Amino acid sequence: MDENNQKIGAVTVMHDITERKGAEQKLRYDAFHDSLTGLANRNLFMNHVMTTIERSKRNRANTYGVLFLDIDRFKTINDSLGHATGDKLTKTGGSAPSNHLRTGDLLARFGGERVRICSRKLTEPGDALRVGRAHSGQPTCIHLA
Repeated sequence: MDENNQKIGAVTVMHDITERKGAEQKLRYDAFHDSLTGLANRNLFMNHVMTTIERSKRNRANTYGVLFLDIDRFKTINDSLGHATGDKLTKTGGSAPSNHLRTGDLLARFGGERVRICSRKLTEPGDALRVGRAHSGQPTCIHLA
């Protein structure tokens, strides 16, 4: 202020919040994704299913299906080959169904070898079965070395 009490300048304070924003974004991602596979986790999946159910209640044309998948004899693999090999199998095998998903479908890991798929906008009941059979009906060779 000058001698007439008039403002003659300004003070500006700035902080770089790039790191904080990055940390917040990582926390949001981690809250809804599996740390091993990067797939959606149980929380995100359940939110997705609840939204899908509500849409279906409002409009019967919004049909959906939920598939439950797992890796056969996963405990035997972990016990005999070790958890590191089990983790590799989970990473590879858990994401394999994503090759057969459509836009709007969600693949999630529920822990261990358990994977869930929520398929939206099915035109007929057999659509959900086709998604499941596309990867579970055929033996798959996964290299763990």
